Amino acid sequence: MKKFIVRLKGGLGNQLFQYSTARRIAIINDAELIIDNITGFKYDKTYKRKYSLHYFNVNEKFVSKYELLEPLGLFRRYIDKKLSFSNSLSNKKYIVQKGTDYQPKLLNIQLNNNVTYFDGFGQSENYFYDIKDILLNELFVKDVYKYKFVNDLCNNLDCETIALHIRWFSTSYSSNLTVPKEYYINAINKIVKDNITKNFFLYIFTDNEEKTKIYYKEILINLPYLFINAKNFNYEFDDFIFDFQIMKSCRHFIIGNSTFSWWAAWLKEQDDPSTKVIAPSLFINNQNNITAWGFPYQLPSRWTLL
Repeated sequence: MKKFIVRLKGGLGNQLFQYSTARRIAIINDAELIIDNITGFKYDKTYKRKYSLHYFNVNEKFVSKYELLEPLGLFRRYIDKKLSFSNSLSNKKYIVQKGTDYQPKLLNIQLNNNVTYFDGFGQSENYFYDIKDILLNELFVKDVYKYKFVNDLCNNLDCETIALHIRWFSTSYSSNLTVPKEYYINAINKIVKDNITKNFFLYIFTDNEEKTKIYYKEILINLPYLFINAKNFNYEFDDFIFDFQIMKSCRHFIIGNSTFSWWAAWLKEQDDPSTKVIAPSLFINNQNNITAWGFPYQLPSRWTLL
């Protein structure tokens, strides 16, 4: 049987994209999907991300040392990349997706090798939308009984919950918002003006609660809201999976330029087509060349872009 090895890297949202795209490629090729949960994290010295899909109901067939070409795996995989460079897509032993742009040719790839390695991004639902029913049976948190309080928190209100994701961006030169304040003002106004819901409650998710409270004080002063933070609820879970479960349980979404909130919104709307999602459009900070989203097709056309 053919083997298709996907190299996971980045945070939870990126890993979900990579897994979902690789899952679809494996299915259409009748190949066994194998997860490389090592190399994408072993060499991540900057962000120190960790493999996170063990929280989900995915089929975890992990890569062996032999399949990683150990010993000297880094060097031997580099050689495979170089040797595959001039080959057609179907004949590559090592497929590297350059950039994050949507590449339709990946949809029809035919694997011709016994073992093919995939190092890509897969950041568009177009890569995997036709297997969404399969993914919905896999991309839910296991041991969900541990998170019963999430549904209670989101469903016991006499109003509709809206997940508001405010992400800050830390670099060597600054620590700033990744989207302008005006985006969130316009998004909240749109919810009220368009009557997406007349009676709502904001659950705010952010990686910097104190700065958010100060920066958005004038916006939040007349709104019902609660900052979501695992420590505030005294639950012994990893913060990010705690946030993800609550975010995914909200009714509507104002997301940041984040694959994390992208996936929470996408999974929710598959169960509830009436879910409304507002997302930032392409630009953020031209001076520092920071963009909200890298390319067309990264955001579903049914979402509202501001």
